[in-house]
Amino acid sequence: MPTPAYPRYALLIRRLRRVGQATLSELTDYVRRELPDTLPGYSRRTFQRDLEAIAELFGIEITCARRTNTYAITADNRDALAVQLLEALEVKHFLAEAATLALAPLVQLEARRPAGTEWLRPLLAAARGRRVVRFRHQKHWEETPTTRTVWPLGLRQSAGRWYLLAFDQTRAGAFRTFGLDRISELTETATPFPKQDFDAAAYFRDTFGVTRPDDGTPPVDLLLAFDWQQGRYVEDYPLHPSQQTRARNQADDEIRISLRVFWTHEVLMALLTYGDAVRVLAPAEARAAVAAAHQLAANLATE
Repeated sequence: MPTPAYPRYALLIRRLRRVGQATLSELTDYVRRELPDTLPGYSRRTFQRDLEAIAELFGIEITCARRTNTYAITADNRDALAVQLLEALEVKHFLAEAATLALAPLVQLEARRPAGTEWLRPLLAAARGRRVVRFRHQKHWEETPTTRTVWPLGLRQSAGRWYLLAFDQTRAGAFRTFGLDRISELTETATPFPKQDFDAAAYFRDTFGVTRPDDGTPPVDLLLAFDWQQGRYVEDYPLHPSQQTRARNQADDEIRISLRVFWTHEVLMALLTYGDAVRVLAPAEARAAVAAAHQLAANLATE
């Protein structure tokens, strides 16, 4: 059976990123070596269709230079979804290879796995079709689950987990997020809901994670001072899209970073994980909340 096209796309992109440029025969030979069950012959026509699909799916344009008759990546306009898709394909191919070669002792995976992913497709279908869904939802702090009837509006990924964003009819009409790992007995009803003038990107723009206040509280402008080592890590792996580097001073062992986010428990918990590698400079309320949490932890440690 021919290999699905997606692994070929990932292989072609990977190869050109590594070598810069390659001829048609070099690229097709590479694909055949990596995917022995790929299309017989892997014709030039199929190769060209792959390049068109790569441009459409990932925003990566691969073109041929007539002078050298070699192919290279000439444009890379990937959005967040394209990046995630390409990373998923790379991981899938890597894990399949590891399983085939019995490399389990050399490849250690996290024991924690995201749950609830079986609801991704049904919820996306319900959101696109504007159909009301009903499910059981189990909060971590409650003993028994509750039944929710909601209008599914979209899906959001955060910290390795997936969440449903919905208009919750059973809670006096409000936007809510539900962890898919806490959903069970999901049913798509035949009841339609009206088209919503709702911008999920705008709704989450100033949100850290998935929670935001419902009382109209505005976001805050956080100013954080990281030590040099941790600050460089945060620069490479930003905490939030609004993140900006405000000052870098290696002599003072400090990198200052700003964020514009809603102040929530999620933000507080994230800052506490950095321990003494970060100081909250502003606003004063956030600085006091972090200090109080550290003091409470210190008191508990000495009891």
